[in-house]
Amino acid sequence: MTLEKNTLAVVLNGSSLQGITAAKNLIHQYNRVLLVGHDRTELKAAMTEIAKQCPADKILYVEADLTRKSELAKLICLVKDKFGGADYVENCMQIEDATALAAFQTALKAFEEAALNSLQLA
Repeated sequence: MTLEKNTLAVVLNGSSLQGITAAKNLIHQYNRVLLVGHDRTELKAAMTEIAKQCPADKILYVEADLTRKSELAKLICLVKDKFGGADYVENCMQIEDATALAAFQTALKAFEEAALNSLQLA
């Protein structure tokens, strides 16, 4: 018997229109999609919208502000410990402020280095 690897796609700013669209596309390519955002109510609404076209247990969310080091660390631990790492990250953030953008890019790089599974070619 062959067991399929459980895969995880992470969508940053998953409650935005761009994030919801990305998640709807990714849900057919990955076993689960994790929406990340800073507003629980918006994340739950996004989950409800996405779940209209797939089993609800394939969509998960976590409330986090990735520019806060403690919340970034918690997200990294969650993704690594609960899911064995992420297989794909879709960045749907639209940040115009240069300082905030730099902080976010640093956080995204830290997440990718710590929690993103590297693809190995045979």
